[in-house]
Amino acid sequence: MNSRFNPVDLFQTCVLIIFVMCAYFLLGLIGLQLAVPPSNAGAVWPPAGIALAAIVLKGPRVLPGIFLGNFSISAWALGFSPNACLIYTGTGLGATACAYTGYRLIKHFIGLPNPLLETQKIMLFFTLGGPVSCLIPATLGISLMVAMGNIFPADIPFNWFSWWVGDTIGVLVFAPLTLILFAKSHSIWRTRLNTVGTPLLLSFLLVSGSFLFIQQDENRRHAKEFERQTLSLVKLINERLQNHLQIVYGIRNLFTVSASSVDQAGFSFFTHSFFQQYPELKSLAYLSLSSQGSEIKNLIPYFIEPEQSRDFLATAINDPNLFFNFSSSFESTKHPTAFFEFIDENVIILTPVYKNSNNKKALTGVALSMFILPELLDSAFTGLTMEGIQVSIDVLDKKTGAINVHTLAKNQLIDRQIQHQFKLSDQNWLVNFFHDKSHIHAQYHWSLWWYFTCGLFFISVMGVGLLALTGRHAITESIVNERTRDLLKAKNTAETANTAKNHFLAKISHELRTPLNGIMGFTQLLQNNQGLGDDEKQHVNIIRQCSQDLLGLINDILDFTAIETNNTKVVNRLFDFTAFLNDIDAIYQLIAAKKGLKLTTSINNAPIKLRGDEKRIRQILCNLLNNAFKYTDHGQIQLIVNASENELYLTVADTGNGIAQHDMDRIFDPFIQLNNHDAAQEGIGIGLTITKELLKIMNGRITVQSDLGAGSIFTVTLPIENQTTASS
Repeated sequence: MNSRFNPVDLFQTCVLIIFVMCAYFLLGLIGLQLAVPPSNAGAVWPPAGIALAAIVLKGPRVLPGIFLGNFSISAWALGFSPNACLIYTGTGLGATACAYTGYRLIKHFIGLPNPLLETQKIMLFFTLGGPVSCLIPATLGISLMVAMGNIFPADIPFNWFSWWVGDTIGVLVFAPLTLILFAKSHSIWRTRLNTVGTPLLLSFLLVSGSFLFIQQDENRRHAKEFERQTLSLVKLINERLQNHLQIVYGIRNLFTVSASSVDQAGFSFFTHSFFQQYPELKSLAYLSLSSQGSEIKNLIPYFIEPEQSRDFLATAINDPNLFFNFSSSFESTKHPTAFFEFIDENVIILTPVYKNSNNKKALTGVALSMFILPELLDSAFTGLTMEGIQVSIDVLDKKTGAINVHTLAKNQLIDRQIQHQFKLSDQNWLVNFFHDKSHIHAQYHWSLWWYFTCGLFFISVMGVGLLALTGRHAITESIVNERTRDLLKAKNTAETANTAKNHFLAKISHELRTPLNGIMGFTQLLQNNQGLGDDEKQHVNIIRQCSQDLLGLINDILDFTAIETNNTKVVNRLFDFTAFLNDIDAIYQLIAAKKGLKLTTSINNAPIKLRGDEKRIRQILCNLLNNAFKYTDHGQIQLIVNASENELYLTVADTGNGIAQHDMDRIFDPFIQLNNHDAAQEGIGIGLTITKELLKIMNGRITVQSDLGAGSIFTVTLPIENQTTASS
């Protein structure tokens, strides 16, 4: 199928490529600022992380942007040189291959797009995109630089390792940051902005800031040390040159005083110690001059030491351009002085020798010395550390201007310069000291590199760990939300079923009441029939009792259903509490007599009139008394009524079966009956449950004390208003 050309897609792709290129270049500038001298490579290379994240998010169409960005930053770092275009191209291809390889490996092993939730996938993502893929640019770039002579073979291990580490850390730190900012495939990336992105960025800024501070502090320390060293060095150079000047002055004075008595042997004896003390000294000579008028007639070398310098010095002496100017200067100079002449790096010091004749000064000769300047510097700096320090010397001459007498070596990486000046004879000497950063001490380089790399590695581990934690949290939260939805669905289903059950119970209970009322009505009619015999009356009484028990069960079910559906209403009104208690006592006295038990009712300080729900209080008290009679076979039952200023206390005590301690918490659960004598009791076990729920609605409470086999004491507490009380 032919794809249709879409100008909008092409435009968007071009914009994306330009954006990636610019981001790569700008982040590359940051990486260059974090380089550890003397290397130009940073201890962290942020563009590596940007490149991987860009291709993961947008696919291979961003590859041209990665190549152009790396090409540009390489040209910026190494200098825009046509000869280095091959290196720029190679490093660009290495960076592009690194990003594409990481993309393919990640897509194959963990799939894309991926929110990186599982710890295993997070580790695979950064292992494949970081250490594995970053082998490519380091290997390709170093191989190309070695082939072109930019790096010596001995420097391969460190440069390759630092390149690989920088790219790897760049991926581990900046790939997560880029994904957090630009990934839209999953909501987890937005939540990671504060939990991962902010700590990662702040930690990187903290470590980078401390690195730059330490680097600047080290640079200041090295600058001060460099300045201190140059002061000592220029002092040594000055002193050494002054010593050579004094040697020439000494020869001048020798021939001024006794030129006729000095022979070759005497001159050799006089100069012997100078050659031993100054190894750079090559020749000492006295030139006898004979002239007619102002024109030099003869230049006769009188004495020359040592023999191997004769040819070189003889050539220099016989150069008319050299000595004619000096002879003219000597004759016009009022005060004897010295002159310097420079041939390559050989320095010749000349000073005139005069004799007084007829009260006139006559130029009779020239005292000179010749030494090699580089050897002088080596001798002056003997025993001193000169690593990383280069020297260049210029001489300012009034006639010829500045003369460079010692040139700086080529291919030096200069990062600072200091100039010192001193005067020698009538000439100004300028000594320039240069600091070669390619000779920075290895200890300084490695310690700073290790500090920064370890800090960045810690940040990388922290970032990966935070991603793993947030991923695990997201997975856990997803599971919890899913389980919550399931539980909510189950809860709604259960509530619906419970509501249906309650409606069913309420409806069926009402439906059961209708035939039951008919049974009870006809039972009452039969009881009033005088024609029934004793057996028939007993049978009718049994029917009536069963009907009443069934009615009680139905009422309990209705009450329990009303409580569960929050339909229970409490109606508080004033009623005769004394009559209420008397009625209760009369009813249960009959039950006690029938069962052969003793019922005692004690009323202490109870109100005569009580405001409350008479129906619910009766129901609570009857439930407690019914249970007491149900579980008591012998002894007595006590009903104790008492009141305080704000509370009413109703206590039912029995001498029945009692309750075991481990069953105390179960007695208020619905449908629970404790059959301590293995005898099933009547009822369905919801009396105490209804009692507790009614008390909760009425802001009351119930407590129980019991010992197994010794009876139980139930106490109900209800809030009341201040009312008139009575006792009996």
